[in-house]
Amino acid sequence: WPGFSQAVVAVADLRKGEKLVLVTTRPGADRAQVAAFARANQVPELMVPKLVMGVAAVPLLGSGKTDYPALQHLVGEWLLSASVAAEVAGEEAGIA
Repeated sequence: WPGFSQAVVAVADLRKGEKLVLVTTRPGADRAQVAAFARANQVPELMVPKLVMGVAAVPLLGSGKTDYPALQHLVGEWLLSASVAAEVAGEEAGIA
């Protein structure tokens, strides 16, 4: 998306080895938009991010380049909080 910052990182996936996560500053970005663009442009499914994470700013190094270690950490924390939230929601649904 022109005018917005974005980067992709690979994270561990217990079933498939790894999955791609798109991190973007574009408000309202979702995987359906990315997947539709990829299909229209014949991008292989393997190269399409499985998740889209919105951020206020993509972490940068002092040189202005993307700080991939910081981005990897940010995505890892986001996934951990999302999985914990899903686990808690599942437990609460089982209690009700």
